[in-house]
Amino acid sequence: MGTTGATTILQLSVLSGVFVDAAFFLTGSHSSKCDSTVDSLDLSYLLWWSCSLDNLNTTYTVQTKQQGEPWLNVTGCVRVSSPHCDLTRAFLDLNLYHLLRLGLHVGPQDLVWTEPRSLDHEDFTFSPPSVSVSLDKAVLVVEVQFPCSASRRCSLRSCCPVSEFIDPWTTITVYNQLNLSQYQRRTVWTLDVVAREEFSDLAPGQVFCVVANFSLQPRSFTPASSPPSPPQCVPTAPRPGSQQPVLVWMGVSCALLFPSLLLLLLFLRRTRTPNTTEELPKALMSLYKPVSTDAVHLSDIHLEVLEDHMSVLSSPAYVSTDTQEQASSTSSAPFPSEPEWG
Repeated sequence: MGTTGATTILQLSVLSGVFVDAAFFLTGSHSSKCDSTVDSLDLSYLLWWSCSLDNLNTTYTVQTKQQGEPWLNVTGCVRVSSPHCDLTRAFLDLNLYHLLRLGLHVGPQDLVWTEPRSLDHEDFTFSPPSVSVSLDKAVLVVEVQFPCSASRRCSLRSCCPVSEFIDPWTTITVYNQLNLSQYQRRTVWTLDVVAREEFSDLAPGQVFCVVANFSLQPRSFTPASSPPSPPQCVPTAPRPGSQQPVLVWMGVSCALLFPSLLLLLLFLRRTRTPNTTEELPKALMSLYKPVSTDAVHLSDIHLEVLEDHMSVLSSPAYVSTDTQEQASSTSSAPFPSEPEWG
């Protein structure tokens, strides 16, 4: 891997805050010490070193040895002048025992090897997983997704979970959000890409949260363990029948309020009904009498205004011309500016 890829892995490793130190001693005629550091994050490994025999002409070669196999050069780390090597592609089977060593080319034909050191599971570090929870009736279903591997060994997919290369031990903890002493914890050996577990016997009407972490060993707190996932919470269903008192109370309240609302509507309707007789002036109250349409024909009623008096006259169907002219001239008289009611 080039300098850019190595720098990226270094940045990720620094964020993880885990460094594994080792001391390499040269074998052969040269006596010197090389200090090395292995940075690891999500199955990516970067070896850094610094040797006391360094000079401008010194180059380096890194070799790894898998259990039962010979020493092999690491691709991209043969006669390099840079003091680092990407070991990610060198460790394909993490279940086997691995060794690594550093060689110094101090002359054209002079290659000096350091003492081998092992790459243990404690050297690995991981990002936290993520969890998703769902409630299927009274059963809490938990799924754990593992972080994406920074390794280039997987396909060109956007995410290649670390569980494709290792079989992690996954620890899932389910706890009551309001009562932390009420919890369930389960550690399982995960052979699938996603860990899936079901939890029951949860108190109804409570909020339960889930966290998970994983490691390469069946112990929850080892150097190879991941940090815990962010918690995910879900409320459980209330106890059956717990809502019945609420429904009864709502029914009783409606039964008590209905008569009061009905009386209020009747009162408002009664107060809004107009009363014609109360709206007339006192002077016209005596004139308000129901008239039968059978006794008097509507065409026989004339309304005359004589100065400050108003009266209703009943006349025969035939009226002389003089009388009509007199009535017309009389009705055209204007109202006085200040009427006086008799």
